[in-house]
Amino acid sequence: MDKIDFNDAYNSMFLEETKEQIDKIEQELLAIETGQINDEVINNIFRMAHSIKGSSGAMGIHRMSELSHNLENLLDMIRSKKISIDSQVMDICFSSIDVLNEMHKSLSKGEIVDHDINELSNQIQFIMDKELSSKLNKTCKIDKEETNISDKEKEKKILSKNKNNRLNIFKVTIILSKSVKMKSVKSFIIVNNLLDMGEVLNVNPDNFDKISDEDFGETLSVFLATDKNKEDISIKLNSISEIEKIYITKLKEKNKKRKIVSENINKENNSKGTETRSTSIRIDVKKIDKLFNLVEEFIIDKENLNQLGRELNKKYKNDSSMKQLIKSLTHLNFIGSELQETVMSTRMLPLSHIFDRFPRMIRDLSKKLNKNVDFVIEGKETEIDRHIIEELLDPLTHILRNSIDHGLETPTERKLQNKREKGLLKLSAKHEEGAVVIEVEDDGKGVDIEKIKGKALEKGLISKEDIKSLLKTDILQLMFLPGFSTANEVSDVSGRGVGLDVVKSNISKLNGIIDIDTDIGKGTKFTIKLPLTLAIVKALLIKEGNHTFSIPIYSIIEMIRLKEDEIKERIYKTKGHKVFSWRDQLIPIVRLGEYFEVTSKISSSKMFIVVVGHSERKMALIIDRVIGEQEIVIKSMSEFIGEEKLFGNVKGISGVSILGNGSFAHIVDIAAIMNR
Repeated sequence: MDKIDFNDAYNSMFLEETKEQIDKIEQELLAIETGQINDEVINNIFRMAHSIKGSSGAMGIHRMSELSHNLENLLDMIRSKKISIDSQVMDICFSSIDVLNEMHKSLSKGEIVDHDINELSNQIQFIMDKELSSKLNKTCKIDKEETNISDKEKEKKILSKNKNNRLNIFKVTIILSKSVKMKSVKSFIIVNNLLDMGEVLNVNPDNFDKISDEDFGETLSVFLATDKNKEDISIKLNSISEIEKIYITKLKEKNKKRKIVSENINKENNSKGTETRSTSIRIDVKKIDKLFNLVEEFIIDKENLNQLGRELNKKYKNDSSMKQLIKSLTHLNFIGSELQETVMSTRMLPLSHIFDRFPRMIRDLSKKLNKNVDFVIEGKETEIDRHIIEELLDPLTHILRNSIDHGLETPTERKLQNKREKGLLKLSAKHEEGAVVIEVEDDGKGVDIEKIKGKALEKGLISKEDIKSLLKTDILQLMFLPGFSTANEVSDVSGRGVGLDVVKSNISKLNGIIDIDTDIGKGTKFTIKLPLTLAIVKALLIKEGNHTFSIPIYSIIEMIRLKEDEIKERIYKTKGHKVFSWRDQLIPIVRLGEYFEVTSKISSSKMFIVVVGHSERKMALIIDRVIGEQEIVIKSMSEFIGEEKLFGNVKGISGVSILGNGSFAHIVDIAAIMNR
């Protein structure tokens, strides 16, 4: 078939499970390449390749099944120590995973899988043939005179040499089909399968790997020492195509007592294995999204009921029914919070969903650029809304590629600077104050501030007068302007003036912030701060004239109420700018109503100040009236803001929230106001 029907639920499950297995194989291969190799890792990869082979074969995806079968054979030889792992073996394994990924993409788009796997299959077979030939030459030491003795004499000689009473000895005769092409290769596959079952004592013809098809004939005889029985051998060989007949003769029988013990152990293990039970189920994402939308509506109605409850309580404070209503509302708030938290958790995914994709990219890119990179991942279990995860892949990819290309030096350059030859690139994540902080840090050359100034002036991104007054943090922010690049040469990795501006744009759409810190010769760190979810947050509602605004709680540092004397003492002008004296430092102050050109009356005798933070920077907002704190449901406005769009170039608003009474609250974008 090599194509699937998306209307079938089993097909969706097949795509999901296959993708998980392909990604997991890639992770295990990367672990092997970094020296984390053991029998369990190899067995895990083998089992997953075997699973992909079986499921894709059952679904009729023949090329995927064939490629995973070839990979399975290679892995089988690795785990049985018939092949040693080297760079050539690793490259072929990674190439196989790449093709399986491409096949999966085609299936996901509803396309036919018609990828050419012949070259890759030949490469796998070449390695297997080469290693197996070497192994057989060591295992099957045949005397020259044996070619001239009868079969009976040969059997006696083999039996006399083998003193192991714990193994059966079989003579396995295989008649190949006349249509077989490359009989030596087919014989390799047969002997390889039998090697997996025990020790190959002798093969006839002994030099089958060097015989042409014309001189080969159709018969291959193998003497095998194994603890398996005839049925096991027959099943193993019957899985191989182009075999006409199989004759299996037992020449010697093993000690049966050990077999009974083995059977008892197997039965005991099997009985234990039946006790495990699944504790999770797969749920369609659309159902989770629908449930989440219902919770959003519930939050809006809950806040409306709370507002009505407060108003009614003022009028009917002593009424018994009113007391019962307040009690019910309190319980409703508790249930609502629990429901919201539970449903939110179903939308949360660990960052491993994207973090695990990067080791392979780093491996390939570092080899391409001839850089030795130690890539470290920390905190990938940190959870965040899955909708944010989906949008994070491109920004993090840009940053990591830039870190390797621009940040880290070559081993030779690092050695000259007395650094260790292997550069460090670290990707980490953690929860912090109701948000998720992601950091990308390298120990490379750092960013040259003077070079940034020069490039910004050269490209006309800023004037000479403006650049003089900029602090280090502001200069580094110039790197996020469209068209900015410090690369001297254009390459397929970087230097096209596209990248960090895309990063900034994508992070801003997620209501997040991004900052850079750097030291020449020591390295660079990108810090991204994101909300846990784009949907529901706690916010402070404020009033400016007839308009309602909300400020996310995670942006607020402190709320201050000033009286007449304090206003004069703490708010004044310096160097032409209004500032607010806060905790022994001066920070910019903005009247929110003026910023949004909203008519509002601010009392001269009292004033509300909200101190907000964006990364290392602080700012004070003068606000008209405080409504209170409540949970709000965020609705994005990104589709309606911009050139030739409904609301035009609105600056300082990241979204809107529908309040319980049906009115709107504009969500203040603190980062945008600071940058402006």
